[in-house]
Amino acid sequence: MNTDPRDAIWNEAYALLYNTSYSEELELALLGRWTWLDSISKITVAIASAGSALAGLIFWENSNYAFLWPLFTSTSALLAIISKQLSVGEKLKIHAGR
Repeated sequence: MNTDPRDAIWNEAYALLYNTSYSEELELALLGRWTWLDSISKITVAIASAGSALAGLIFWENSNYAFLWPLFTSTSALLAIISKQLSVGEKLKIHAGR
């Protein structure tokens, strides 16, 4: 029994549709994760920055916990630098705009 040449075209079209749909779902999932990560990092930087200022005021008089103030300030500075260098928001705008 001979096969119709159009069947090969349909099979290739179906495989292409499947691969495209899978890639699109994967892209949407990754965009969602990166957007969530970017939001969490921005919130963490804001909390750590405010927390370091409050920690400095609180720990000024109590020297037992004075080591926490440099820890908060260095953590907030490190998170701000990493967030800026990764520039996840800019990359997401470019990638999602395609």
